[in-house]
Amino acid sequence: MVKNMMKAIVSGGTSNEMEVEEITFTTKEEVQEMIDDAIRKHNRNAGIISMCVGWVVLSLFAEGLLRLVGVIPPLLPWLKITLQ
Repeated sequence: MVKNMMKAIVSGGTSNEMEVEEITFTTKEEVQEMIDDAIRKHNRNAGIISMCVGWVVLSLFAEGLLRLVGVIPPLLPWLKITLQ
C-alpha cells in the first residue's frame, strides 16, 4: 500500500496561486517485496547460466576423455594425444 501526502508549492509571487503536488511513499512491505523479487530473478538467471556452463564443461571433459581413449579420432592430425 502506498501512502499519499499532499504538498503545496507556492508558484509565482502571490500566495493565492497554489500548486498541489502529490508525493507518494513506498512502504517497508513493498520495498521488501521488490527486493525479494529481484533476488528471486537473480537466483533464477544465475542458476540457468551455471547449468549451461556446467554442461559445456562436462561435454568438453567427456570429449577429451573419449579422444584420449581413442574412441573419437583427433580433430587435427598433429594434435594426437595417446596413453602410453
